Amino acid sequence: MSIDGEDGATSRVDTDGIFNSTGQSSDLVGVFVLLKDGDPADPSVVLKHIRLENSGNSRIASDEVYYPTSGEALDFYAYFPYNSAYTCPADVKNHKVKTNQMLDADHSSSDLLLATAKNQAGAMVMLNFRHALTM
Repeated sequence: MSIDGEDGATSRVDTDGIFNSTGQSSDLVGVFVLLKDGDPADPSVVLKHIRLENSGNSRIASDEVYYPTSGEALDFYAYFPYNSAYTCPADVKNHKVKTNQMLDADHSSSDLLLATAKNQAGAMVMLNFRHALTM
């Protein structure tokens, strides 16, 4: 199974004061894998909680993910920044925004990105991230 972003994009992008954009090599993305239509607020239905790390132009999963041999579809809930304490997709609502964001690391860790891909039964999973804390 491969997990990728829209148009091959594999990383969040930072833009500096003069509009130069660069990806973050240290970005960690979390992905929850549930059986199709599983309750995202129920930790008992989570099949996997994996961490994706940057590796060049792709992401490497912390654990293997396989589709069920029964052919059942899966739902994927992805978020940035990764948090190992989360036990189900609904835990993302506990994301904390730093009060002082003067440092790049504090600003970056406050930027919540979310993506969902439901009813997936093929090899490629497209995750189109959106900023959750913007209008």
